[in-house]
Amino acid sequence: MKIYVKKAWEEFQRVIASLSNEARPEDVFLLIRDWLIKYDKLLLLDGVKEYSLQKYVELNINYYPIRYSSLKGEELTVFKRNVALSHRDLPGIARIIRDTLEQLIIVEADEYCPQCGKYGLGVYQEPHSKQIVLECNQCGYAMYKDKHLYDGKERLLPATEESLQISGYI
Repeated sequence: MKIYVKKAWEEFQRVIASLSNEARPEDVFLLIRDWLIKYDKLLLLDGVKEYSLQKYVELNINYYPIRYSSLKGEELTVFKRNVALSHRDLPGIARIIRDTLEQLIIVEADEYCPQCGKYGLGVYQEPHSKQIVLECNQCGYAMYKDKHLYDGKERLLPATEESLQISGYI
């Protein structure tokens, strides 16, 4: 399996390096998703499956605000450099991919976390009610748009582009 992981990671590095610095966020997402599909056995391995990368493979990008992502220009150049210099341990690979995919689909609200003070809260939605929930990726604090504490009963989903438009985040 080590050879499989090494081969997969080296191909990922090559594919990312081949991206133009002017690549659109949608192109970056699709490139990563296609790589995950090709190396789907990685998704089942300990050290990777904990990052739930499968949900990104199944994501219909037409519903999400990928085009608003900040992963372009200088940020894309930094991402490419980080991938080129990264090591090959599975949790590290999975974390890089998960963080990048989240950067591509999660919009950040220009708000401070009331618990830890971090600026920039991720905008999510409840799966059934579709209510907007803001979550701090530093301390995990989550609240509704009206500042009431989120009860945490449902696993949050990335907010769709439609929900973000309706709520005024894009």
